[in-house]
Amino acid sequence: MTMRCRCVVPGLLLGLLLGLAGRPAPAQSPPRLQVDVDQATFALDEARTEVALYLAIEARSLEYRADSVQYRAPVVLEAALLAADGRPAWQDTSEVAFLSPDTSALQKGQYFVHALQAVAPPGPHTLVLTARNGRRTAQVRRDLTVPAYPASTARLSDVILATSLRAGTDEAQDALIRHGLFMRPNPRHLFGAGLTQLYYYAEAYHLERLGTPAYTVRAMVTPAGRTQPVAGLLRRTEHEARPADRIVGAFDLSAVPNGSYELRLEVLAGDSVSAVRTRKFFVYNPTVERVEPTVTSLSYENSEYALMSDAEVDAAIEHLRVLAGPREWRRARSIEDPEEKRRFLMEFWRQRDPNPKTLVNEFKEEFYRRLQYATERFGDGLMEGWKTERGRVFLKYGEPSSVQTNLYEPNQYPHEIWTYDYVQGEGQSIFVFLDRDGFGSFRLIHSNVAGEPKSGNWQMELIR
Repeated sequence: MTMRCRCVVPGLLLGLLLGLAGRPAPAQSPPRLQVDVDQATFALDEARTEVALYLAIEARSLEYRADSVQYRAPVVLEAALLAADGRPAWQDTSEVAFLSPDTSALQKGQYFVHALQAVAPPGPHTLVLTARNGRRTAQVRRDLTVPAYPASTARLSDVILATSLRAGTDEAQDALIRHGLFMRPNPRHLFGAGLTQLYYYAEAYHLERLGTPAYTVRAMVTPAGRTQPVAGLLRRTEHEARPADRIVGAFDLSAVPNGSYELRLEVLAGDSVSAVRTRKFFVYNPTVERVEPTVTSLSYENSEYALMSDAEVDAAIEHLRVLAGPREWRRARSIEDPEEKRRFLMEFWRQRDPNPKTLVNEFKEEFYRRLQYATERFGDGLMEGWKTERGRVFLKYGEPSSVQTNLYEPNQYPHEIWTYDYVQGEGQSIFVFLDRDGFGSFRLIHSNVAGEPKSGNWQMELIR
């Protein structure tokens, strides 16, 4: 299926602008277009599933053109879902224009939200999306599995996390309306200061299969990887068991400390859990102090590692390559038994826990915060962001003190110079990344940090 459309999204306040509170900053747009993509699937029929794609485009990364009354940022979107054989199961080309009355008022961390609706058969697919705005381009490529929703048992759709949910319509963004509810999804899954209300939306199907006249929805916010809800963030609602239903609600996250969490929805028939869906998100509340109960020991059986699926274990092992020493990495790669891998992960992170008498491993949480950021920011269309050289450096050394970006100098290759005021054991340090082909694949060519690539002639390598 191929679709083409053109639409205009009104000004920032009406254009679904997401943003964390912050100090006003001049509109010095980053030269790279910043696009985050989330997806959710919904039942359509036995042979097809609806796939909703939600895009968050950073307002300050767009190029705007002035017209008589406002500024316009046109973006061409090319999207496709490729089946396992490489042929498109769905593809779409559309153009959307984001409007702003005053680009000087744009702040870092503000996003326009746009939605695309796709239909695909169940099975493995690859999402390929390209966004073009003037000279700026962003590419997203990821594998996803489109599920089936058979009528043989009660099912839950994916969960949408949103910053707003209300009854009503909006002709400019029909894809953001479901069953009479207009929502503003948060594709970045980041809540906290300035975005303290988390709204959720899901759909339940084939509820007649429960065999009861009513059912219960249990909604909760839990720390990532756990099933125990955060205090005060558990809600139970009773529903009539109709063939299909929508599940909506909200939680106030203003008192939740920084960290990784999950929104968990359960459908219960009596005391039996019949369907479960979870959605991971992140909270940044710098003024909220974390109070953790102390523990004397945590057994493997009661740990988050014992609950991890084999796929989650393999992904977590792969993440270790950034931090692990040579011997640790050889050991990690040599383990074949999934249970042994889980225990290795638990010991790896336990050794790096700065405060082992609390339930939270602050070092691990910071690592995964960085991994999430690197994945979102440093992908080049061929490789996940955290696997790129910029991603590796960000994961290992943290956020640089300053970044000098030069992408459009006529006599120089695109490059970035990261400066750290202090790297442990090194002092002030720099990392120079070069994009020799001009396609966004930055290679680390020089650093003064021990063990990193060095070039005594790196300044000359920047010259075309």
